[in-house]
Amino acid sequence: MKTKLSLVVLVMALAAVSQGAVLFQDNFGSTGTFDTAKWNGNAEVDTWGGADGGIMLVRRGEWAETKQSFNVVAAGSITFQYDIRWLAPDESTLTYLTDPTGSSAKLIRMRFWNYPNEGVDVALNKGDVGYGYMMWTCHTTPPAEQSDALHITVKMTLDATNITLQLIGCAAFPGNPILFNGPHGFSTADLSGIKLVFLDDGGYRSGTYYDNVLVTSIPEPATMTILGLGLLGLLRKRS
Repeated sequence: MKTKLSLVVLVMALAAVSQGAVLFQDNFGSTGTFDTAKWNGNAEVDTWGGADGGIMLVRRGEWAETKQSFNVVAAGSITFQYDIRWLAPDESTLTYLTDPTGSSAKLIRMRFWNYPNEGVDVALNKGDVGYGYMMWTCHTTPPAEQSDALHITVKMTLDATNITLQLIGCAAFPGNPILFNGPHGFSTADLSGIKLVFLDDGGYRSGTYYDNVLVTSIPEPATMTILGLGLLGLLRKRS
C-alpha cells in the first residue's frame, strides 16, 4: 500500500513540474489601471472586451514592456502567450522579444495588420527582417470594429535552439496548427534576459487591444529526468 501511494505521489509531482511554472501573468483586472509594478511604458488599460473587465490598449506612439526578464536557458523552455482582441482598420502593431541589452535589440518580431480590403495578416521575423519574412493571413474578411470576431491567441515557445509559433483562433487555420518550428540561431547570452514588448507602429485610430498575457516555463527533458530520479530516490528511502 505504501509503495502504491509513493508511486501516486511521484506521478503527481512529475505532472505538476511538467505543466511548468507561471513566470508572469496579467489579465489587466477590472480596475482600468496600468500596473506599473509589472510594466514599463505608457500603454492604457480599458474596460472593453476582457472577460474579467480589463484589457490593455496600445495606441499609436504607446508601448508596454515587461519589467521582468526571462532566462530561456535556465528555464529549459519558455512560452510567451497573449491574446489580440481587436486591431483597428489600417492599423499595424508589433510584438517583440528583446535581448538583455534593451528594446532596441529585437530577437523576434510579430507584426499584425488589418487592411480593410484584405483582412488580418501576421508575420514572423528574426529581428526586423529574418526568417524570410514569413507571413500568413488569419482572416480574409476584416472583423467588425470591437465585435470580438478577431480574437487570436499567440503562443511563441523558445528553448535553447528552436522557436515554435502557434496562432489559435485564425479562421484560415482550423485546428490551431503550429505554423513555424525551427532553429532561431540565438546565443546563450541573447536568451538570458528576454523581455516582452508591445507597441503600435502605425495607423491613427483606436489602436490594438491585448489581454491575458502569460509567460510560463517547462524544464528541459534532462532536468525532468533528474527531478524524477531524485523524487524516486527519496520515496524509496522513506519506504
